[in-house]
Amino acid sequence: MFYAFSAASCYEQFWTLERLGLSGAVTVVSKVPPIEAANDTDAEAVIERTLLRSLKRLRLERLSVCLLHRENDLKFLPVLQKMVGRGLIGGAGVSLDSDRCLVQAAEAGFVQLPYNVLDRRFEAFWPTARRNGIRVFARSVYLQGLLLMPEARIGAGLAAVVPVRRKLEALAREVECTMSELCMRYALSNPAITSVLTGVDTPEQLHENLRVAAAGPLSPDLLDRVRACVPELPESLVRPARWKK
Repeated sequence: MFYAFSAASCYEQFWTLERLGLSGAVTVVSKVPPIEAANDTDAEAVIERTLLRSLKRLRLERLSVCLLHRENDLKFLPVLQKMVGRGLIGGAGVSLDSDRCLVQAAEAGFVQLPYNVLDRRFEAFWPTARRNGIRVFARSVYLQGLLLMPEARIGAGLAAVVPVRRKLEALAREVECTMSELCMRYALSNPAITSVLTGVDTPEQLHENLRVAAAGPLSPDLLDRVRACVPELPESLVRPARWKK
């Protein structure tokens, strides 16, 4: 399981681990901001400058993994992969938001993408990921809170999610687990997922996430029942970038 820190707090959190002597126990994954470059030469300069700045601020000699922040920059993946040979990063990859770049993403060693009980956009990618040994980091297991927030807070534009969520909540009650546990363990049940990326605000949340992770995947029967609750949903519901503000 991976834990995410915002850019503003990342360095402070890592320095805290360093003071505790735990920096060697964590894997640091960062991203290259959106690249505005006309060619590979310009892109290489941008990527190198970004990596060197991050390494200096983190007090590291090498990042374990670095991802392209947006899928539109996948054309620069070979440039980022050059940084592995230079010793600045251990591996290169991309953060996806849609299923439109899965063919190109198959060339990446690491892929971060959204994955949760409602989102089936990446089903075709799982066999490729396992066959190519791609390490997949899953984010948005709670769909930016949509799966857990009070029902009254769900706007009209996302109202179609409510009946599906009620079915999942009923199933969670039946098997005596929380909705958050059902969502997290659903993601952990996918053998193509290497790690689940989640944020924490308190030590209590951290301990709860560790408890849920220790419970392991859902049983095959329960996994089938979860999937049976969820119809094929349009991208406008499962992709936050398409939500009406």
